[in-house]
Amino acid sequence: MSHRDEELERFKREIPLVDFALSYGYSIDKKKTSKNSLCLKKDSDKILVGRDSVSRAHIYTSLTDPLDKGTIIDFVQHRRQCNLGYVRKELRQWLGTAKHHTRHQYQHQYQLSPELGIKQDRAVIREQLAQCSEVLFSPFLRSRKLHGTLLKSARFKDTVLADTYNNLIFPHQDVEGICGFEKRNANYKGFSTGGEKGLWVSNTFKEDKYLVICESPIDCLSHAQLYPRQDTRYMATSGSFSAKQKDLLVKASEKMKLRGGRTVLALDNDAAGYKMRDELQRHIPDAVVRFPEQHKDWNEQLQRRQQQQMYR
Repeated sequence: MSHRDEELERFKREIPLVDFALSYGYSIDKKKTSKNSLCLKKDSDKILVGRDSVSRAHIYTSLTDPLDKGTIIDFVQHRRQCNLGYVRKELRQWLGTAKHHTRHQYQHQYQLSPELGIKQDRAVIREQLAQCSEVLFSPFLRSRKLHGTLLKSARFKDTVLADTYNNLIFPHQDVEGICGFEKRNANYKGFSTGGEKGLWVSNTFKEDKYLVICESPIDCLSHAQLYPRQDTRYMATSGSFSAKQKDLLVKASEKMKLRGGRTVLALDNDAAGYKMRDELQRHIPDAVVRFPEQHKDWNEQLQRRQQQQMYR
């Protein structure tokens, strides 16, 4: 690595980006600050600052501009609209390698532990979820014949949210916490930009005896409405699953087995569902397998049952 490249790496690792942002007029937003990242604000802009767990570089991401993120070098270039030569000149003052360096009063009282790394995209996802609220009324859920009271139950409370456009939001999590979310309405189905699929998970309780695995959160809610039980927790992959999701499901099933419980594979009655069943059964051989009767998925079965009850 050349001397000039090494200097850039030193800028990224050694200059505290929080202190540097304070010198630009930002202030610390204590309400949005977590153990892994600090939130700073200036006028309408908000940024999250933390450290990359691999490179140890100080990194940031803007919560208002998805293109404004990176290291301290990106921070300067985005705000000064300058070339790399200017960036070097300004940052050398903070390394103390210039004749008159200005790193003086900006020593904040917060310390970012070098053991705590953040992923920028996950920080944005956490902020997006923080803007969501309780589902008060959902035409989409109503069209699927799902009762609004279901989301108020202890099992599903706060596991389904609504964004500002009343889209349904299904948060996903993995071993590190929230990692993304599925977004649904009548005409749209997608996943959060920058997020990655983990599992959508209902609330869990120590008394649970069953783990029901479905392909979608909607199928989980439908299954719970069709077969209401107080001792059943739910997980969904939001479609075909990855190796990471398979590992998460296997571990969840193993934990349930240690508690004396059972796992139920309640998958779609189609080729994708059969493939998922075969793959999971190789790792969870004692799982109970259930498919919707004469319907593709559990929501179709729920809707059909309610139709039949109307005409009795």
